[in-house]
Amino acid sequence: MIDEKKTVCFTGHRQINKSKLKNLPMEIEKSISIGYDTFLSGGAIGFDQFAASHILRLKKKYPYIRLIFVLPCDKIIMSQKWGFSQKNAFLFLINKADDIIYISHDYYDGCMKHRNEKLVELSSYCIAYLEKERSGTGQTVRLMEKKEGTIILL
Repeated sequence: MIDEKKTVCFTGHRQINKSKLKNLPMEIEKSISIGYDTFLSGGAIGFDQFAASHILRLKKKYPYIRLIFVLPCDKIIMSQKWGFSQKNAFLFLINKADDIIYISHDYYDGCMKHRNEKLVELSSYCIAYLEKERSGTGQTVRLMEKKEGTIILL
């Protein structure tokens, strides 16, 4: 069961500049301090996995927080074109998650968009790494704006 009033979603690009993300741990801890305890990641290479790895580290300090992946399709299908190390890092994170929500078993045109919609549907707070407005990340941020949720831009 996911309580959207206590849930944060992450959205960001695949190509990341880690120096621009130095505030991520502080923003996550800030959300925990105001009552958020569930964190959703879309699982993509880049920001999604970077944020998820921070949640796993913070679980040592806050054992009650949860990491849930919202994946557009089956994890094997999703990662089939990734390199060996990318796939292993992803599978490590997935295996440490508290739960996985699948939009579909199979990949289809639009499954990423539906994943983004589900991230917003299940949350009220969004931590975003947005550099390009015309992107899936931009779409997710606009959906959260329309929902009138909280958006933290890193």
